Amino acid sequence: MEESYTVIDGTSEFSQGNGRFVIDSTMEDYLKTTSGWAIFLAVLGFISAGLMIIGGFFAGAIFSMVSNARAIPFNSFTISSIYIFFGLLLFFPALYMMRFANKTRDALATGSQDLIRDAFMNLKSYYKFTGIMVAALMGVYLLVIIGAIGLGAIS
Repeated sequence: MEESYTVIDGTSEFSQGNGRFVIDSTMEDYLKTTSGWAIFLAVLGFISAGLMIIGGFFAGAIFSMVSNARAIPFNSFTISSIYIFFGLLLFFPALYMMRFANKTRDALATGSQDLIRDAFMNLKSYYKFTGIMVAALMGVYLLVIIGAIGLGAIS
């Protein structure tokens, strides 16, 4: 069975040393499938971010109406701000994922080296942003666990 190739840089030779590479038909199918799933995940990310931001505007009002709001150590503005902040944090990975998906789809349609480079730059940005966010949350979790153990030992 003969393979078909999409040549990204306009040449027909494959050489690993000089930066050229070829996307064969199997890789192209994988990228098309990945692009479709990336769009799906990006749309879910935008919806989640939007709901979180909208929820942030209403969370403060809801918490201020709760009768035992004095048991909550934060005021309504703080709670709203936290929701909006996390909504904005959810927005950026979705944006990077959508850009990756769109640029990958366009690069496969046109064979543009610049578009595929931009697509992978956005994929790198997605993973970098997500990795930093996960590392920061793990640090917060660690501090909470240490604080809980410390408070447990005191009482």
